Amino acid sequence: MKKTISTICTALLFSLSVHHAYAACETPGAPDAPGAKPSLPICMSGYKSTGKHDCSSTEAENYIDKINDYMKKLNTYAADAIIYANAAQQFAKCSAEEAKEGLK
Repeated sequence: MKKTISTICTALLFSLSVHHAYAACETPGAPDAPGAKPSLPICMSGYKSTGKHDCSSTEAENYIDKINDYMKKLNTYAADAIIYANAAQQFAKCSAEEAKEGLK
């Protein structure tokens, strides 16, 4: 029984070391940018200087909805960029380890 367990452990360790030696580092993919910011409706063109607009409530609400959607996309992009940065760091470490292994 001890010999069987020992054989299984040895085989498992060998297969893990072979897998590690031949495992390639995975190159991360950068996230897609969220796209263009929604353009200001013509009815809001004077808002910056006067603080007033000529938009109907529907036009104003549509623009606000577009801005909120764009902000959600920016937040998602920022979170994905952090994940990408971490993956890029792991890729660099993995590549360095592979290079070291090549020297042995």
